[in-house]
Amino acid sequence: MKRIFGTKKDKVPQKSLDDVSQGMESRISELDRKIARIDGDLRKYRDAMKAMRPGPSLEQAKKRAMNVMKQKRQLEAQREKMTENVMRLDEARYTTSAMQDQAEMVKALKVASKEMKIQMKKTKELDVDHVYDIMDELTEQRDQFEELQTAMSSYDVPVEIDDAELMAEMDMLGEEVAEEVETEGTPAYMMDIPDAPQGRVREEEEGLEEAPGQRVPL
Repeated sequence: MKRIFGTKKDKVPQKSLDDVSQGMESRISELDRKIARIDGDLRKYRDAMKAMRPGPSLEQAKKRAMNVMKQKRQLEAQREKMTENVMRLDEARYTTSAMQDQAEMVKALKVASKEMKIQMKKTKELDVDHVYDIMDELTEQRDQFEELQTAMSSYDVPVEIDDAELMAEMDMLGEEVAEEVETEGTPAYMMDIPDAPQGRVREEEEGLEEAPGQRVPL
């Protein structure tokens, strides 16, 4: 039966874009080495022809150099084509990789969407109406706190001032100033004080004389 139908051949594994690209790059490197070797041969021909005199030997050397230059042009053309093919392979590889990334991203987004729906159903805190209720409560509490602050600021604590204590402090201050004038002269902080108008002084003195029980500080 095997002679009639033959045996099943093993499938050759298909090469990937990376494998093909690496193979082409290795061939391009080989072409670069050949071109470099030909450049060395051409330099030798050039140096030899400089030392030759016109004649059959020089013409034969020129023909050989021309053949080597043609071989170099052919190798350069092959290298250019292979370089273009490698660029196409790289572009196709990049496009394929980008498409795979997009597919993986879409799968991940689908999974995330399902998980979000499950969490929205299970968790009450993620309900939109529940969130609005919480925000309304916070707004109401803030308004109440602002009203409380306003009510507290409207209450002013009265400040009690004892006139007798103030007059006693003024007497002590006057005595200290008088002692300082006797010992050191007029203090520096009193020298810049302008003199009060005479009419205003008289009015203040008359006012003090009319107010019983008050003393004029020295």
